[in-house]
Amino acid sequence: MAITKNVGRQNPLVAIVDFDYADIPAQATYEAIDLPGGAIVTGGVLEVITPDTGNGTIAVHIGSTVLLAAADYDAAARTFFTETDVKAAAADTVDIVVATANLTVGTFRLIVEYIIDGRATEVN
Repeated sequence: MAITKNVGRQNPLVAIVDFDYADIPAQATYEAIDLPGGAIVTGGVLEVITPDTGNGTIAVHIGSTVLLAAADYDAAARTFFTETDVKAAAADTVDIVVATANLTVGTFRLIVEYIIDGRATEVN
């Protein structure tokens, strides 16, 4: 049986959201980015612009899948997702999870790169 080539191509999509400690004031889960059904996360990063000086931790999830484990982001840096190739079968959200004590300061940027299964924006 021969392989049928797929001539469809798509560009990766990138969603960016900026937030600070006042946007996530308590220990809870906050929806940050909407993903369509069929979205496959191919990469992402949590950028700490102004570090959290308290003892709050942040994690990044899609449903029960952890893209970035909870950590205390107390230094300006970029932390790349440890889990990728996660597919949202139905529409879902990328969530910011404040896992322990409340954040007291800090500004952050969440960047999520994804493709959509079965989508083609060009033919090659």
